[in-house]
Amino acid sequence: MALTRTTPGLNKKTTLTTGKNNFYSDIDLSFTAKPGSVDENGVRTGDIYRKTDAAAVIQAVENILLTNTGEKPFEPSFGGNIRSMLFTNQQRSPQPFS
Repeated sequence: MALTRTTPGLNKKTTLTTGKNNFYSDIDLSFTAKPGSVDENGVRTGDIYRKTDAAAVIQAVENILLTNTGEKPFEPSFGGNIRSMLFTNQQRSPQPFS
């Protein structure tokens, strides 16, 4: 599948086409075993579900946003740090009820 996009600043008929296919894949973080993942000896083979394309990207963005800064070793500024904003006061001066 070729990716066609319109470049900003050029007219609408000018497009760039690349022949590169992007395939995004990640493991499912629920770690549920596939139904057929037990071999004939009753041993689990370790097969788990895989997320692909949009589901993999959504999971990756969610993981980045839910990571606190300082939580990832050797990368102290990595993460969205959303938990720190959970109970912060967003209003500087409360308005009295009238």
